[in-house]
Amino acid sequence: MTTRHLVDPELVAMLDMFPTLELTNEAVVQMRAMTQAMSAQMLPNPPQFPDIAVSERFVPGPEGAPDVRVLVYLPTTAQAPLPALLWIHGGGYVIGAAEQDDLGVKSMVSAIGCAAVSVDYLLAPEISSLP
Repeated sequence: MTTRHLVDPELVAMLDMFPTLELTNEAVVQMRAMTQAMSAQMLPNPPQFPDIAVSERFVPGPEGAPDVRVLVYLPTTAQAPLPALLWIHGGGYVIGAAEQDDLGVKSMVSAIGCAAVSVDYLLAPEISSLP
């Protein structure tokens, strides 16, 4: 099955620049490992944000499903109530984690003075194993 026909005709040429990828269990494991390794190498000494507190929380999922992990970013100097940003990391629901955009989320929270929640949603194919 292909979804190529759903791509805007002006974008098909760009799509052709990417290698064809078959999402097998082995390929997904390799992509996740590669993504983690690349993330670790990109910023060996990331800037610090002492004015932002980050906490890990768990939001209840539907009955029978696991809780969803989220990272909550709060500026320590701002007064509540605050505007909030819901951050959903990239990765096509196959790769990625809430931490992957940590620097960007902290930068936005620092610049805007908002709260942010980064969702560590379940990744496919794991989601297919839920009841």
